[in-house]
Amino acid sequence: MDNAFNYLKANKLEKEADYAYTGVGGTCKYNSAKGVTNDRSYTDVAVNNQAQLEAAVGHGPVSVAIEADKAVF
Repeated sequence: MDNAFNYLKANKLEKEADYAYTGVGGTCKYNSAKGVTNDRSYTDVAVNNQAQLEAAVGHGPVSVAIEADKAVF
């Protein structure tokens, strides 16, 4: 997920209305002039660290990645 966040630090993200998913092949229609945001930073939260997660939620949006191929029982 870090690669995606690093991309967003360098490139503005368009709104869904400006670059809607069409479900068909085609060419990229990205227009940086319509970009509305840049992420400036991100922080990885340590596994099973509730205090860090609570702090992250209090600071802004939180993204979660699950390694589904890593079964833990």
